[in-house]
Amino acid sequence: MVLLLTSCATTVADKELKRRNLDEYFSGSGVVRYFLSDLPDWANFSQTAACQRSISPRYFNVTTLLKSYDYTYEQSVQLQYMFNVEMNKLKQRTEAKFLPFSDEEKLFFTLTDKIQAEIRTFRPPTFKRVNIIWMDPLLKSAEGQNSLAKLLRSSDMDLGHPVLISMCLNHFEMEKFLSSKGMLNRNVRYIPYEMFSPYTKTGEKVPLFQIYLNEFFKKNQKLYLYLPRGHFKPNELIGDLTVKRF
Repeated sequence: MVLLLTSCATTVADKELKRRNLDEYFSGSGVVRYFLSDLPDWANFSQTAACQRSISPRYFNVTTLLKSYDYTYEQSVQLQYMFNVEMNKLKQRTEAKFLPFSDEEKLFFTLTDKIQAEIRTFRPPTFKRVNIIWMDPLLKSAEGQNSLAKLLRSSDMDLGHPVLISMCLNHFEMEKFLSSKGMLNRNVRYIPYEMFSPYTKTGEKVPLFQIYLNEFFKKNQKLYLYLPRGHFKPNELIGDLTVKRF
C-alpha cells in the first residue's frame, strides 16, 4: 500500500515537474510572447458567417509586435498571415500535426526579415477602385457559388480589382475554391481568415476577430464592399467602405 502511494505520488510529481519545465521553456523564449494561446477547435468558428473553421490559426500578439518591432498594424497582420501559410506548408510537407517550437521560432525570424524587405503574401491590387466581396454566405449552396462566379465575371469587376474575403476559409481553401471555379489564374486576390485579428489597429485587444481593411490599401484607393442581398455589413469588416449588394 505504501509502495502504491509512493508510486502514485512520484508519477504526479513527475508530471508536475515536466509541465513546469515546459512552462518555463515557453515563458523563457523570446518569440513566444508574440504568439497568442492556441484557439481550441470548439472555439474556432465564426458566428457572423455561421461556419466552423477547419484549421485553428496561430494568432499573433499585435500589441507586442507594435512595441517590440515598431511594426504597423498592416505589417503585424501580414506577418501573422505569412506565418500561418508557411507553417501549414511545413506541416503538409512533413505530415506532422504540430511543428517543433524551434521550427516555429526559425520560421518567425525568417518571415520578419521578409516583412522588412516588403515581401507580402497578400499583395494588394494597385487599381484605384477595389471590389471587396464577402463570399461566406454564398458558400453553402451551388446556387450561391454560381452567383459569386457570375459576379466575378460581371462588368462591375471591370471597374475595379476583385478581392474575395472570408471568415470561413483559410489560404489553401481559398485557392482550392478559385481553382474549382477556373479563376485561380485570373489574378483575383483574397483575404482569408488568417488575416483577421483580435486587435484594433492601435494594438488594443478586443473580443472579436476583425480586420481594418483600409490599412492594406493606399489612401487614394476607393474600397467597395459587395454583400449578398439580405446581409448587413459584418462588424468584423472595418473601414471606409462603399456598400453594394448583388
